[in-house]
Amino acid sequence: MSIMHNEMFEQPRVLRDAASNNAPTLEKIIAEIRSYAPHTVVFAARGSSDHACMYAKYLLEMYVGIPVSLSSPSVYTCYKRPSDLSGCVVIAVSQSGMAADVLEVVRSANASGAITIAMTNNADSPVAKEAKYHLHCSAGEEKALAATKTFTAQMYILLDLVTRWSEDPELKAVFDKVPDMVNEALSFEPKMIELAKRYRFMSDLFVLARGVASPIAFETALKMSETSYIRARGYAISDFYHGPFAMVDATTAVIMIACDKTVRADALAMLDKLATTDADVLVYTTDDEIAAKAKNVVRLPDGFEGPACVFPAVVLSQMLAHAVTLEKGIEPDVSRGLNKVTITK
Repeated sequence: MSIMHNEMFEQPRVLRDAASNNAPTLEKIIAEIRSYAPHTVVFAARGSSDHACMYAKYLLEMYVGIPVSLSSPSVYTCYKRPSDLSGCVVIAVSQSGMAADVLEVVRSANASGAITIAMTNNADSPVAKEAKYHLHCSAGEEKALAATKTFTAQMYILLDLVTRWSEDPELKAVFDKVPDMVNEALSFEPKMIELAKRYRFMSDLFVLARGVASPIAFETALKMSETSYIRARGYAISDFYHGPFAMVDATTAVIMIACDKTVRADALAMLDKLATTDADVLVYTTDDEIAAKAKNVVRLPDGFEGPACVFPAVVLSQMLAHAVTLEKGIEPDVSRGLNKVTITK
């Protein structure tokens, strides 16, 4: 079995470990945040880590009501024009903790007197050591090129942070059930292996979602690109109408993540529009009406909705990416032209 496969199936344990190991640090962070009263949260990240931050951006703006910015690290490294980050909470997210440009954002934030938090899978990394607080992914070494367990760990720790900050009881209920939801999602592997036989021949893929699940559309596209060499692109459903839809035809594959009742009307409308193109559509959903409009469906259990839906959805995409890679005869643990650690400056 591949390393990527083994690491995918470690995720329920990793999430539980991440929650337990980071609890003391999160308590200190929340105490300082309440005293500091920040006006903005700023994230610094690249790649999959950036997608985890996008998820947290939704959560923070929905449940804490604080503005959230995704920094442009090149401003700090290439243009040498650092921002004034005083009054901010700055969260640097990097699986390796080696991202040089993310490190510069943290340094600038420290100089501004901001609260700085690093989230990495390496406590000895430069980013982890530079920040005032460190949150550990607790994933163990991730050897496969494609990030799986570190990505869900990042999202889960960020969900923990927002849950504690907001003190929202519904969000706390969501947080508590995520590891079990991930474990149940892994039981869908036979379904994803069967779907891979259908999708092994695709060369172009669009992945669509809206709202809190939209970062998973971007992450799914990234996973398919780096493992199977498919030209894949993620879009928010609301943005897909504005130009990109013109590229869809009967040869196009589309994955839609539609597990959030709040935006179900958008999913239904897009499925109706996609039906006019005869595109091959695969939907992850908990909704019977949505399921009835797609050619292929992964019907998730009731309750796999709202802010929690991103976790089973991304696990489905990880398993599909892995299975398509095997169907295409590609080694899933490496990728041409890519390294596990990318040090962007």
